[in-house]
Amino acid sequence: MNSQGAQTYGVRQIPYNFLIDAEGKIIAKNLRADGLHVALDKLVSSFNN
Repeated sequence: MNSQGAQTYGVRQIPYNFLIDAEGKIIAKNLRADGLHVALDKLVSSFNN
């Protein structure tokens, strides 16, 4: 990846995803399947506290 954005955020392949919290902070990168479900469950449950 040659773009500035790809270099800034460490994107090495497409598709690539970021999980961003309510404050706009990247809290996870390139999650797949179970890892994505676990991270989303943890993030969503934090909104209930």
